[in-house]
Amino acid sequence: MNEKVGVDDSLAVFAKLNDPALTDETLQKYIHHPEYDLRSSAMDQVTKRGRADLVLPLLKSSDPRLRQAGLLALTGMFKGSPLPADKITPAMFEEVGKMIEDPNESWWGVKHAIDALGRGSPELIGKHRDRLLQLLSQIPPAKPGACNLLA
Repeated sequence: MNEKVGVDDSLAVFAKLNDPALTDETLQKYIHHPEYDLRSSAMDQVTKRGRADLVLPLLKSSDPRLRQAGLLALTGMFKGSPLPADKITPAMFEEVGKMIEDPNESWWGVKHAIDALGRGSPELIGKHRDRLLQLLSQIPPAKPGACNLLA
């Protein structure tokens, strides 16, 4: 990655991401950026611009950072709103469920996946009941999303 101060520092990136003429190339660059804050800001633009089409490939990624970026579109990010419920597809929830059920998924990913699952129906959450109950003993006192229904 070749970045330069004044062009690629956070202030310049935020200006690029908020530009009404934002290109897919620039958006993808920052969705895939190694820095969490820039990925989060890019995902904020994904939700603001209604780009639900970008989320499923992220949720299916082999890179846990990109899966977590996809989850931000479902849960919202700091000072950012998630996709509206009518933009979240069954395929997205299927990928969320896979993350919850995967014992090798990063804890960061599982935490966000549980939050995302909390937006699902009780029937959808119920499919993952056993794993959620198993995770309850490992979750800090502020229980995320779907676990509130089990607590």
